[in-house]
Amino acid sequence: MPAKTEMQQQNYEIAKFFILVYTDNKWRLVTVKEYRIKVNLDKVLKERKITQKELIEMLNEGLAEGESKYRPAALSEFINNQRSAINKRLVERIATVLQIDDINTLLTFEASDSPVTNNQQ
Repeated sequence: MPAKTEMQQQNYEIAKFFILVYTDNKWRLVTVKEYRIKVNLDKVLKERKITQKELIEMLNEGLAEGESKYRPAALSEFINNQRSAINKRLVERIATVLQIDDINTLLTFEASDSPVTNNQQ
C-alpha cells in the first residue's frame, strides 16, 4: 500500500473530527469535541502556598529504600502540562502527601481547540 500523501493525511486528520448523524430525515455533519487532560496542580500549590521545591522534598521524603526519587524536572513538566503520559505513581504520591481525595482536584478534562494526534504531548 503506498504511503499517504500530505493532502490525504490532512483530509484524514480533518475527517476524523466529524461524525455523520441522521436526524429529522437529514444527514448532518457534527463536530466531535476533542478533550485533553489538564493538570491543575499549580492551582493547588498556590492555594496551599507550597513551592515546587517544597513539594518535591515532600514527595521524596520517606520513600522506601531502593525506590527511585522524583525528579524536579519531571514534576515541573507535569505541572506545566508538558508530559504526554501521566505517571500513576506520581499522581498517587501527590494525592498522598497533599491529602487530596478527589482526582478532579488534580486532573480535569478540557475541550481542545486543535486536534489531538498521537505525536502531540
